[in-house]
Amino acid sequence: MLVRFNYPGIVLLMVAMGTIQGCAHSIGFEPGQWINGKRNQSLKGVEGEDAVMVCLAVVERPMNDPYIHTTLWEMVDEQVIPFEKKIGLAENGIRAGVLGGQPPQAFLDILGSDRSCINPRQIQTRLSQPVLATIGTTRDELRYQVRSPSDSESCQQTNATCQWEVIIKPGEPGKLKVALCPQVKHGETQMRPRAVQDKAGILTWQLQTQQQVERYPACQFEMDVRQGEFVLVGAYGENATTIGSSWFRQPDPRGSVQRLLVIRTARMGDGANQNSAKADGPRPLALLAQEAR
Repeated sequence: MLVRFNYPGIVLLMVAMGTIQGCAHSIGFEPGQWINGKRNQSLKGVEGEDAVMVCLAVVERPMNDPYIHTTLWEMVDEQVIPFEKKIGLAENGIRAGVLGGQPPQAFLDILGSDRSCINPRQIQTRLSQPVLATIGTTRDELRYQVRSPSDSESCQQTNATCQWEVIIKPGEPGKLKVALCPQVKHGETQMRPRAVQDKAGILTWQLQTQQQVERYPACQFEMDVRQGEFVLVGAYGENATTIGSSWFRQPDPRGSVQRLLVIRTARMGDGANQNSAKADGPRPLALLAQEAR
């Protein structure tokens, strides 16, 4: 929501902050558009060699749905994460990997479903600029444990929103590096003004809603991906007290649900040439869906 107040030389904006922060342009799109793999032409303003497109979606299925709980992971490359880091993630109930090549038709069907593919977002941003993916709804109370090789910390938060910070960085030749870190917003919401000056010299005040934020660097990780590949992040194991289980599994009035974070990224504009990619985004998933049949 955006409310604008104009004064001489000053524009005051009241912004209800969502999942995107910093210099980024975001828009929602239908799950079918994710399948088409096309950039939304209404998104403009981020240009240059460091411009990237990020597609974010949260898949939501019934708790312990056999496909996203087990079957899908049999086709995911989890070896892109170093072994020691993967062990640490597993201890915190997190699993992640890359799904490339020809995605299975069942996976494409889920991404094309408006019941399973929750609030997909297409974002134009820049390399090293963080964006946030929100997992599920705000919890009145959230309990979880954070484990490291030398310690285990029990946490309890109120009015808590689980998120993943996603940062796209330059990777190996022909690849981009996707870095992820879990965090939680919690506590009382406060409204605080922030002054921003645009290129024309106009002073803008943005009144933002803010909460306390706890980040968990012990659970951060990164992986190199080729354009068009999918990054998947989900829950591992049956321990309900881990970060992975707390972030991705949630009781719901309609029945308990399990979630999966899905990410695709590609360079845009001039930067696309560095990855031998076309400027208008990843390879269309409609074509991949046809080839998978």
